[in-house]
Amino acid sequence: MAKPPEDQPQPTPEPQPAPKPHPTSTASASPSPSPPPGPSGAGKKTQIVVVGGGAGGLPLVRRLGAKFGRRCDVILLEKNDTHVWKPLLHEIAAGALDANLDEVGYRGHGARWRYRFFRGELESIDRRAGEVVVAPLVDSEGVELTGRHRIRYDYLVLATGAISN
Repeated sequence: MAKPPEDQPQPTPEPQPAPKPHPTSTASASPSPSPPPGPSGAGKKTQIVVVGGGAGGLPLVRRLGAKFGRRCDVILLEKNDTHVWKPLLHEIAAGALDANLDEVGYRGHGARWRYRFFRGELESIDRRAGEVVVAPLVDSEGVELTGRHRIRYDYLVLATGAISN
């Protein structure tokens, strides 16, 4: 069969419908998961903000980043730089474990699992604007490192945990 010249438009084949799986097939009939719908502003990625990087927030951002990290902007907002799995605290206190070896650094973890880490503490939520307000970050001497700022969200998850008495 002769090839048509490259300077002439090529006919576009008609799209064929996807074959339906056999009723007894074990294959899933649903397509692969799609990211949540995007924001109203054109050109912006859907932004998922998770506040709190503890036992609930950390596994959540890992899974969201792994699943949607290229198509959505997954952000973890946490006041600490690292996470230590709390059930191990008694072993750390007894000297059986080294806290530095058993802690997770959010920046490195985020790079691996495709989420972004922002160090800061939630000050308030502006639901009308779809933004969280992050309190100013100060060092141990009271010097302000970053000022109060806002982070836009399309989806917000509060995973701040609890403090026991």
